[in-house]
Amino acid sequence: MGGVGESPKSLVALLMIAVGFVLNTIGFAAPYWVTVSLGSRFGLWMYCDFLDNCHQWDSDGITFAKFDQVRAFEGLGFVGTLVVLFFTVLYICVPKVAGNKILGILDVLVCFASAGAILIGVVIFGTEHSDLGWAFGLSTAGGVLFGLAGVLLILTLCRK
Repeated sequence: MGGVGESPKSLVALLMIAVGFVLNTIGFAAPYWVTVSLGSRFGLWMYCDFLDNCHQWDSDGITFAKFDQVRAFEGLGFVGTLVVLFFTVLYICVPKVAGNKILGILDVLVCFASAGAILIGVVIFGTEHSDLGWAFGLSTAGGVLFGLAGVLLILTLCRK
């Protein structure tokens, strides 16, 4: 590992990013953002009725006007989580670029942007629905973990 990888803060940040990535990915894809009566449920991409017949849906027929905004923010957040995971592994584990300040600053910026996009998406969605499911919670937890990891990455950068 590079010199930065020896810092407990950077290793905790990498762990938080990895866990946040898994939580957000599951939440992003699962059709359990809302669970309504009789066991039907929906997520950002699928609707499942009470018989477990799941259908991909588009937002054309949905009365929830901000649904496309939620999808956009969550999609940007998901792409950002991929970039953050890649940058953090480079910053901590690859000796040629470990500890590079520019890479570290980019990592922090993308980490906060990803956390912000995810959390904006869940706030918009959460204000429109009341029967929120576990996938909504996983995405929220993933966004919070990315925000906290960004703080730890800043502390790691300030250490040098």
